[in-house]
Amino acid sequence: MNDLTLRVIVVNTGTKYDSWYNNNIKHMIDTYSGLEYDEFHVLQDDRYEMQVANKLIMFEKFTDGQNIYFDLDTIINHFLARELLSHQ
Repeated sequence: MNDLTLRVIVVNTGTKYDSWYNNNIKHMIDTYSGLEYDEFHVLQDDRYEMQVANKLIMFEKFTDGQNIYFDLDTIINHFLARELLSHQ
């Protein structure tokens, strides 16, 4: 994987969010963000009792390329898309 690869990462552990949220965040990214990414990953490793700690697994798994993380309850619209693209 080269340095120009963009990977989108979301974390879905525990029981708070079902697969609808995975699909919805991907839909909003694809429809509104304007991001051209190479990979979309949903981490579902449920190692830690404290759910927020499971997000840290992404730093272990993805050490190459460029990574962008979104919480599952993020709302992506055209305004956010302009902000993201201005920093690419």
